[in-house]
Amino acid sequence: MHGVIFALHVTLSILAYAAFALSFVLSLIFLGEERLLRSHKVGDVVWRLPPLELLDQMSRSSVLVGLISIAIGTALGFVSVDRLPGQNSFYDPKYVITLLVLALYALYFRLAGSAAWRGARASKLCIFNFAIVVLSFTVVNLYLSHSHRYF
Repeated sequence: MHGVIFALHVTLSILAYAAFALSFVLSLIFLGEERLLRSHKVGDVVWRLPPLELLDQMSRSSVLVGLISIAIGTALGFVSVDRLPGQNSFYDPKYVITLLVLALYALYFRLAGSAAWRGARASKLCIFNFAIVVLSFTVVNLYLSHSHRYF
């Protein structure tokens, strides 16, 4: 399973998950800063943080990078698995949860652009989506997947 297509699949998948992790952290910072501002506990920490609008934009930008990377990386993964002799199963749980992650982040990106979902609601959805990513790496990779088990 070596080759350029497989290497691009792995590289783009790592980039996607790194972008989703960054978006998760930015969403946590957004919610924490918003909570401090709402409770009027504005201390030295809040003044050092970026404005809420910038955190929201950075989170969406990070998700966009992740979406593009995971879409291309997943497609390349399907191409490379299709080339493997005797492994033509596209029903591995890792494939299913990766498509779910793709759909959830696409939903986030769509909703986060609207006025009704911008801000805290979008940040909470982004945090939920990253919990699914963590589930993908833990439960699915360790116990359910046949082609993505590394231990």
